Amino acid sequence: MSAASTAPATPAAAAELPFRGVALRPVATIALRPVATIALRRVACVALAAGAFLVPVVANADVFWDKPSVLKSFFATSQRVTYKHLQPTPEQAAALLKRTGRAPGDSVTVYFGVTHDQVDGVAVIDDERGQHEPITFAALVGPDGALRRVEVMVYREAYGDAVREARFRRQFVGKTTADPVRHGEDIVAVAGATISSRALATGARRALHLVDELVLKPGVARSLGVARKVAAADTGRPSTATP
Repeated sequence: MSAASTAPATPAAAAELPFRGVALRPVATIALRPVATIALRRVACVALAAGAFLVPVVANADVFWDKPSVLKSFFATSQRVTYKHLQPTPEQAAALLKRTGRAPGDSVTVYFGVTHDQVDGVAVIDDERGQHEPITFAALVGPDGALRRVEVMVYREAYGDAVREARFRRQFVGKTTADPVRHGEDIVAVAGATISSRALATGARRALHLVDELVLKPGVARSLGVARKVAAADTGRPSTATP
């Protein structure tokens, strides 16, 4: 990265997981779309039960951001960008289940930008199911607990990708855990993309509560391992933080 660089993983942070694979869909359900809009095309072969021959099945996905590019954009002014795998306690898992309707996994990965040993924001990359396929999105939450940005990274449905447009995503800016962040309440759906609009609202709400419960409530320094150190100007050495 130029403005923000990704720090190497420390012993406390395991290797990052790749995005979930694109689900296979029957050819008959794939609607024709302009070639220019297809950012990723994967061709897979699915063996029939008889095993005598193979039938190619094409699955399409529009990729608008990959992980490095979205994090570079989120933390454009940060001195460095790193990540940490957080293990929710039973109490935190129960609280998140109550708050979001979905329990977190055994490990939740968060990404954060750091400048002068201060956290600039926390990002979550996750999937939320649309009508048929998962929508991969990224949400940036500020140290104040307010949403700063929501970006659609990978869209796999045949229709409804208008949810990636700024006019829809602007509705999430400034939302906190005190807001409903729900379609039909404080989020207006894109015409013709109601299910995808609802999915993005659900994902953004979950990201807010994940950051609040796992990072902000316990304290940023404690949860992310970022501690204030002697300023670089006082030592002549770069200031660092260990995730």
